[in-house]
Amino acid sequence: MKKHKKGFTLIETILALGILALIATFLLPSLQTLINSSDELKEDPQIIFALEEALEAEKSNTNPSYNSKVIYVNGYEITITRSIYNKDLDRIIVKRDKYELELLEENYEKKRLYSN
Repeated sequence: MKKHKKGFTLIETILALGILALIATFLLPSLQTLINSSDELKEDPQIIFALEEALEAEKSNTNPSYNSKVIYVNGYEITITRSIYNKDLDRIIVKRDKYELELLEENYEKKRLYSN
């Protein structure tokens, strides 16, 4: 009576592990790219919300100045620039990296009081 061996030989196991290692080597850079893209997509809404918050804060500013300033909102560094668009409108731009929001606001210059 012959006994049949069950299982794999050492060479078959090493060959299978080598093939799996080769496949993993090609897939890891792609997986890393997907993870980085996922992290960016998770952060995008938070940045946009911080930009909107900064824009609302600048709109409610009762003593605005026409220059650029940097503020921190929710841990993000945001640049706010206020400039004169025309005689009746101010332009407010808030920026963070590749994101930018712009708003035109009515200029109530006569109602503003400036002290130097």
